[in-house]
Amino acid sequence: MLNSLTIRYYLNEYKAKGTPEEKEKAKKYPIYLRITVDRKKAEIATNYFLQPKEWDESLQRTKKNRQINEDLSSTEQQVHDIANSLEKANKPVTAHAIKTFLTGKDKVDAYLLESYDRHMERLEKAGEVEKVTVTRYKETKTHLIGFLLERKLKDILLAHIDYKFLSDLDLYLLNQLVNHDTKKMGRNTANKHHSRVRTILIRAIREGHIIKNPYIDFKLKNTPSNRTFLTEDELKVIINHPLGENESLKRVRDIFIFSVYTGLRFEDAQQLTIDKIAQDKNGNYSLTIAQEKTSEPLSIPIFKPAVDIIHKYEDSDERKAQHRVLPRITNQKLNAYLKVIADLTGTKKNLTHHVARHTCATTILLSNEIPMEVVSKWLGHTNIKTTQIYAKITNSYMQKMAEKIEDKISIKGNAA
Repeated sequence: MLNSLTIRYYLNEYKAKGTPEEKEKAKKYPIYLRITVDRKKAEIATNYFLQPKEWDESLQRTKKNRQINEDLSSTEQQVHDIANSLEKANKPVTAHAIKTFLTGKDKVDAYLLESYDRHMERLEKAGEVEKVTVTRYKETKTHLIGFLLERKLKDILLAHIDYKFLSDLDLYLLNQLVNHDTKKMGRNTANKHHSRVRTILIRAIREGHIIKNPYIDFKLKNTPSNRTFLTEDELKVIINHPLGENESLKRVRDIFIFSVYTGLRFEDAQQLTIDKIAQDKNGNYSLTIAQEKTSEPLSIPIFKPAVDIIHKYEDSDERKAQHRVLPRITNQKLNAYLKVIADLTGTKKNLTHHVARHTCATTILLSNEIPMEVVSKWLGHTNIKTTQIYAKITNSYMQKMAEKIEDKISIKGNAA
């Protein structure tokens, strides 16, 4: 391929600056670089202008200006270096590709963190993803930085990422503590981080930085999710407990219970404003939002316990200043308070905000014979398979469904 590469400098009289009169008077023309690979050309204007008498066409250099000549020779060497790098990286060597790298519109050596930053920048500028998606990408980047520092690296070439790199990254992720707790990252969470890295590598293939995605060899397997939820009795204990009359714990409990009776994710509940709540002529309440995670619209009725919580915070600072339905708190701080609530109430399960959503799906909806399709719509699932996971973990739902049809399928035997 490099045998077909040719480089030529020339004066381009058609690109001279100024009016025809000025051109004729000055007779200074720009020096152009022409790169040719397999008979296909790309041209780049230098920043130098010369009169024809100052240019040696045979040598493709100026006759007297040593500085310009050195710069031209340096650029020529860069062209050869770029072509060599492209060839070593098994990337297409074209005149256009060389021009792109030479003019700084791209780089020959693409690095992981640099590519990651460019991708995040595109996500934010495009405005087609929710803030939570960008936040998740930033979390993955933090893990990548930590992993690279552990290997004494500031960054790594995309072309150097291989099966071993991904395997080591996987082990690193699975040993990270979650929320500064003693619990290590789960397999499915680690897979989500891998998924974002894989997106960067797929883009790198399309941009010509690498020719093979190392994830082809490194297979990811999901583990069945352990969907923790509260039974009706466990839920009653938490609702009725005095919590030592601690107002902070009571606020956290309200936020938790609100999602138990709406099924809202943490971000959706925190972003919910009072203008998203509607009341019909019969006094029934409902809410309508665009979900933070999926951007899909969600419209659901609101049960009375959640309505009571809405009214409870009518005079709160968040309601007055920002029209928020619920008090503001970080997910990390809320989960820390929930652990305190679990200890006070004797709840043995690992209590987090997401348990509220799981409890809504199982104890509130499925166990009360709400059809699977309705539950799926209620929770804002884009795939009913996600909802079906809940049906597998609530025996009461399965038992009630069995009892409901038992008489219809019973076959009475005849007496002998």
